[in-house]
Amino acid sequence: MSRYLFIYLLSVSCVYSAPSMAESCLDANGQWRHALVKLNMSPGVHASGVVIAKDRVLTVAHALAQGARLYLDSGEVSRLIAVHEGLDLALLHINTGSRPSLPFSASLPKPGQPLYAYGWSSAHVPELNKGKLLEVRWSGLYSSAAIAAGSSGGALLSCEAGQVSLLGLLRAYRAYFNNGFAHNSGVSIAVEATQLKAFIAQYGHPAQQQMLATY
Repeated sequence: MSRYLFIYLLSVSCVYSAPSMAESCLDANGQWRHALVKLNMSPGVHASGVVIAKDRVLTVAHALAQGARLYLDSGEVSRLIAVHEGLDLALLHINTGSRPSLPFSASLPKPGQPLYAYGWSSAHVPELNKGKLLEVRWSGLYSSAAIAAGSSGGALLSCEAGQVSLLGLLRAYRAYFNNGFAHNSGVSIAVEATQLKAFIAQYGHPAQQQMLATY
């Protein structure tokens, strides 16, 4: 007998994993790939984050467990601006240097549309997985773009009119129990872009609202 649950995982992997190939309009050399950052909690333990504006990074609240100070590989340490435990969101101030930001999607998500999960699922390289939007629920966007440990806080991407945009923020994958063991179902869950923008508008610094781009 099996039952479903949500798994919120931070990567502790040190094994190299090649990035998945996904057919898309996403240019492999596009600047959008640099908007994803690896947020380290401690050596070998990390989550993902998305640059949404200069020195502003969105990630998941559960990455801040036990008061962790998240830092980049460059050594830059983050400062918490706002957190929403219910949505599992955290907005960080951190020196992002010349990294580009990802604009939010201006379109409402539609079941069946193609999308891409992009996160640091290993300690060495980001991973891009293609899928489709399965369901839109109050608890998030459910898609077949699979993720694994370390991808929490990564980007759920869409490609609209040739532009890459942020459709949602990855926060978990759906798993099921079978014979006492949890298994990844291949279904990822993300916080939808309208909720991300509302969170920033309500809890983020006022100046941040003028810095956000939308395609």
